[in-house]
Amino acid sequence: MRRVAIPITSCYDVHGLVLEVVSTWDEVAAVVASRLRPFAAPAAAPDVRVSIVVGGAPPADLDRIPWDRGRLVYESDGGRILFVEDEDLLLLDNAGGRAWARAGVGEAAMYAPLASGPSAWLLSHPFITIPLMEMLKRRSVFSVHAGAVAADDRALLLAGPSGAGKTTLTVALVRCGLDFLGDDLAFVSGTEAVGRLLLLPFSDEIDLLDDAADHFPELGSSLAECRPPGWPKHSLRIEDVLDVRLAGVCTPIAGVLLGERSETVAPLLEAVSADVALLELAPNVLLTDPTSSQAHLDALGFLTRSCPWYVLHAGSDVNLTAAAVAALLN
Repeated sequence: MRRVAIPITSCYDVHGLVLEVVSTWDEVAAVVASRLRPFAAPAAAPDVRVSIVVGGAPPADLDRIPWDRGRLVYESDGGRILFVEDEDLLLLDNAGGRAWARAGVGEAAMYAPLASGPSAWLLSHPFITIPLMEMLKRRSVFSVHAGAVAADDRALLLAGPSGAGKTTLTVALVRCGLDFLGDDLAFVSGTEAVGRLLLLPFSDEIDLLDDAADHFPELGSSLAECRPPGWPKHSLRIEDVLDVRLAGVCTPIAGVLLGERSETVAPLLEAVSADVALLELAPNVLLTDPTSSQAHLDALGFLTRSCPWYVLHAGSDVNLTAAAVAALLN
């Protein structure tokens, strides 16, 4: 990683939200550019300015951020997300790095003290993604933690927690000829009052573990490249390694909740109610601003009522599992 004399500035248009990202480190700028490649846009007046600083003196704003007044809204190993109600301020704290975003103002900033592999991943992944999700949420574009594929603009959602197998199943479905919307994140837009719901892509890099080559031999050479120290998985652009079309805006026609794996070779698919599906998707809502958070929950409720949902118990044969899931699009 190399610090640059002149900060690198890039512009992206993510579903109508114009994002300007300024980074003082070339590796972080390059990873962000790879992640957001489909959204790259000419320089324009931004809706959101994101400043990324690595090493050196912390930004002056860091000392003025009221971390002690933040309400905890999410916590994981080594990380937490806080929200300061009266300032509409989102705070992220993880592994020595910190980020903050003011959704109403349209600004976000992040800082990591060390120029290391873990910092590069932190700054270019959760510290970018979570404020982006919050900014879009204020524009009635709501996140779903799910992979998504499509055929003829008819989309299938693959929802589940981290480690459930969303990326593996998404790649298997793409190999079957389906179009790619994303392997871990998608967005929905629309209300029940309007009567139409749209699924918006987030065709990010896919993240794969070392053993992915066991299922997809054609990815072996890409996975053989060493991932940066501290990165949890290999990150690569699926269209660079497979013959795949990136889908645009689609209509969701079915949803799949990834459950525990089956002990059989073939998969098991079981229909579930909209209430069960909503219960599984509800943790997608980050409980920050009450109004937009309620709108997010309402949108997920509309999503679960607008199409059939299933629980998938994937079998040991990934190709059989993909074929069974792909049939839901017929």
